[in-house]
Amino acid sequence: MNTAIREAKLEDVAALIDMMQRAHADAGFALDRELANAAFTTLLRDRSRGVAWIALRDLKPEGYILVTLKLSMESGGIDAFIEDLFVYRDARRKGVGSALVSAAMADCRRAGVSAVHVETSADDEATAAFYAACGLKNRNHTILTSVLRENPLARPL
Repeated sequence: MNTAIREAKLEDVAALIDMMQRAHADAGFALDRELANAAFTTLLRDRSRGVAWIALRDLKPEGYILVTLKLSMESGGIDAFIEDLFVYRDARRKGVGSALVSAAMADCRRAGVSAVHVETSADDEATAAFYAACGLKNRNHTILTSVLRENPLARPL
């Protein structure tokens, strides 16, 4: 794999939004680019909120991973959440997704993160198997959600 993985910077926001828009379209959802721009800009300006990593081949984006952080009483420290992982179709099954997860996990270890979580659909066995291969295990917990306001970035329940 000749793909470079690096921490995303503010100048990557447009490419990150393009990829997020493709991911949303693939899942049948619209993306408000303005709100996505504000969210990525907020995240990339304050590393205490999280980090994004971008995969590039010959300076062309191939994918990204977005990790957010929160204080957790359960784990006794900072928990990381893989909020989003996307790889363009022509770059899939070439190690790009695994390299992005590895970069994010290594960063979490360096930062002293206590636990890393990801949410997947219960019936998405391929995604669950991918994340299991990356070291994330099913703890048989259920996430309950309440949408507190309308937000074009949020997927409907």
